[in-house]
Amino acid sequence: MDCPDCDGETLAVRVPPELREFVDPAPETVVAVCPGCLCVRPSAGDVADVNHDPTADPSAVNDAIPDGNGGVAFLLACGKLDSLAVNRPAVVELMEYAEREGVDVLLALDRLGDELEDPHFDVDRRARQLAQYL
Repeated sequence: MDCPDCDGETLAVRVPPELREFVDPAPETVVAVCPGCLCVRPSAGDVADVNHDPTADPSAVNDAIPDGNGGVAFLLACGKLDSLAVNRPAVVELMEYAEREGVDVLLALDRLGDELEDPHFDVDRRARQLAQYL
């Protein structure tokens, strides 16, 4: 599946059960993530909708993204950062989950700001805003 925002090729990331409630519009087991703009879309659990077999390793999307469930939570939160005003409760909850899993979310955002070519959100601005909430 190509990203509808930037036409990049998406990667599939498996979502652990405790984070599926944060996948909109429905709790899905797999999300499609664009490494170019970091858009996150549900893929209805259908691997045919994405270009690669699902992985539990979110660092496959970008080296700045940590491994494990904390990295998945971080990715899901990044997918919601285009509208922090609307998604703030979910973003804060996901980022706090990521921190409990050992992710330094502000450092990861800083690294993403250096590596992403065309993120779907203003990385530096969102990092400053998140620092106030975390």
